Amino acid sequence: MQKLLNSGADVLIFDCRFDLAHISAGRDAYAKCHIPGATHADLDTGLSGIETGTNGRHPLPGPDHWATTR
Repeated sequence: MQKLLNSGADVLIFDCRFDLAHISAGRDAYAKCHIPGATHADLDTGLSGIETGTNGRHPLPGPDHWATTR
C-alpha cells in the first residue's frame, strides 16, 4: 500500500489534525508521527478557502486552491 501513497497514483493521504487553541499542534503532531507517505494539510491554509465575511471561519476551498495543497 505504501507504494500507492502520494507517489503519482490516484490515492493521496492527508494528515489534517488541527487544534483551534494551538494552531501549530497539527503540524507538530505530523512531524512526530504520521502515516508513511502522508502529506500534512493545514486547516487555515490548505483546507480553507477565502473568507468573504458570509461564508464562515473555514470555508471549503475551491478546486484550484485544493489542487495546490501538498
